[in-house]
Amino acid sequence: MKKIFILIIVGLFIITGCGKTNEASNNVVENKNEVTNKEEKIVKPTADGDELTVESLNFFIPTGYTENSYNGMMGVYDYYTGNVTLSELNVGVVVTWNGNYKDSNAKDYIENKSNTAKSIHLTSVTTEKINGTDWYVFSNENNYYYAAEYDENLYEVTVEKRNDPQNLFETTNEMVKKTLFFLETEE
Repeated sequence: MKKIFILIIVGLFIITGCGKTNEASNNVVENKNEVTNKEEKIVKPTADGDELTVESLNFFIPTGYTENSYNGMMGVYDYYTGNVTLSELNVGVVVTWNGNYKDSNAKDYIENKSNTAKSIHLTSVTTEKINGTDWYVFSNENNYYYAAEYDENLYEVTVEKRNDPQNLFETTNEMVKKTLFFLETEE
């Protein structure tokens, strides 16, 4: 009888211990999921330069660019080095904010209807993930182009070069590209 009683007690300890082990395993899995979810959240990038925000798009450009006095008219924001006249513009960053592309999908709009894309002789785009967002990208020797849909709007960003006496074209593009980030809209 003592042996049966001891076996029952040992059995209860084993069952209770297994239950705790499973519970501990479940906690570990839940904690891993929490870590994974936290890792998926993209932190707003920063850079040594001027921080700009156009609607929901945040990005940085090198210090020293001039802001066009007409910024915001018709959804266009322009920052440049040199003089604003076309013959004297050196390097420019232009952001176009557009909600009027809804008659087609974004890729078709970019490749066939976008005035911004036509102005840089865009032929076709590829897709690249930048700071958690899928961007349509294109480049040629004088332009870098990025476009993304966010909050039912299309954002087009170009870094363009006409002259580059200060060698700012590549460094400007690198800074803009690595800091493209959409700010969460509050509802």
